[in-house]
Amino acid sequence: MKKRALKIWLFFIGTGFFIQNAYLFATEPKPVKPLLIEGSIDRFHFKLNNDKQYCQLAIDYTDGAIPWFPLASQSPCYFFADNKQEKIQSYSYPEENIDYILLIGGTETELSAEKRKNKKMPVASYCTEEIQAIIIEKGEIKLGTTQTNAFACAEDRLDEKVYQQNTKQPRKEVEKVVQEQLKKQTALETSFFESLQQKIEAIFK
Repeated sequence: MKKRALKIWLFFIGTGFFIQNAYLFATEPKPVKPLLIEGSIDRFHFKLNNDKQYCQLAIDYTDGAIPWFPLASQSPCYFFADNKQEKIQSYSYPEENIDYILLIGGTETELSAEKRKNKKMPVASYCTEEIQAIIIEKGEIKLGTTQTNAFACAEDRLDEKVYQQNTKQPRKEVEKVVQEQLKKQTALETSFFESLQQKIEAIFK
C-alpha cells in the first residue's frame, strides 16, 4: 500500500513538473538574434553600417560599387530576414520587371515592458515602424521612399504582402539619391564657410 501511494505521489510530482516546464517554454519569449546587417542576393552584396546617427548603406556588385551613403532611418538599421534569420529575405516579380526587392527596418519604436510582455516579446527585441525598400529593377538599383505605417520587429519574417505594397511606392535610382545628397552636403558646407568668412570680415572692419 505504501509503495503504491509513493508511486502515485511521484507520478503527480513528475506530471506537475512537466506541465510547469511546458508552460514556461510556451510563454518564454524567443531569444533575440543579432541584427542582420549584411548579405548577398545574386550578384549584389548589401551592407549596413550603424556607427552614425543615420544608417549607412553600401552596395557591391560585379559591375561596380556604391560607397557608403546615409538612409532616412536612424541607427541601428537591419535587413528583414528569412525564417532562420540568416539570409536577407527577398522576392522577385518578373511581370513588373522587378528582379528583387528587399526591405530595411530602422528607427526604433519604444515599447513598454507591459506591451512586450503581452506580445510575448523578448526584452531586447528591436522593433520599428519605418521600412524602406531596395529594388533591383532591370539590373538597376533603386531606393524606395520610407514607409512609416508598418510595425515589425527584427526577428519577424514579414508577410510577402508588405513587399508587394512597397513595389507600388515611388523610387529613385541609388546613384541619383547619392548625387542629391552630395549636392545638399556641398551646399551646406559652402553656406557654413561663407557665413564664417562674413563673421571674420566683420571682426576686422
